[in-house]
Amino acid sequence: SGFHNETGQPWNAQRLGEVFGICVDDAPQPNIYVTATEVYNVVGSATLLPKGPGGPGGVYRLDGNTGAMSFGSLPNNAASGPGLGNVCFRRAGNGTGYLYVSDLEDGLIYRMNAASLTSVGTPFNHGVQGRLAASLSSIPDDGTPGLTQFGRRIWGVQTYQNRLYYAVWWEDSRNISLTESNEIWSVALDNNGDFISATAQRHFALPNFATAS
Repeated sequence: SGFHNETGQPWNAQRLGEVFGICVDDAPQPNIYVTATEVYNVVGSATLLPKGPGGPGGVYRLDGNTGAMSFGSLPNNAASGPGLGNVCFRRAGNGTGYLYVSDLEDGLIYRMNAASLTSVGTPFNHGVQGRLAASLSSIPDDGTPGLTQFGRRIWGVQTYQNRLYYAVWWEDSRNISLTESNEIWSVALDNNGDFISATAQRHFALPNFATAS
């Protein structure tokens, strides 16, 4: 079918909606996983980009052998869902393959069973659990539809050894903070792939937009 699977079940916006996050698993013919996004939308636009059947929280598996598509969904407001941040795959010590997906609606990192595409266990809440583990004040989600607050928006995610590393979005070129900078954190994972929230730690902060040359 070719890298874009042009025949059979094409991997296009009509079937998947707009996607940003992407990863592959460890199968002999790796499956591809992609996640719904609004990142390509025009800033300030009230019009949401096309969504696939999984909606603004859609997580899709593209079968490495057949090209067939299957999907699951994470919480995102259907009317104003900002979509998901990013996704990575890791096989836990117990042998189960999991996806770790950051959600820009509520600021949580979800663990999904890669086979069933369903959320399992308790999501990791950086704004509360991660920050409290580092003796910082908590930032709970305010419940407002759309993007969660700065300081709890999680974008990039990637596992290394027994930890999940993740990026915290505090500012960007349109929203410059004089007090906070984007950060890299990590949290340990147990043998079942679950988060050990008390182990969360901040590794470093990027240069602040207000001071970077």
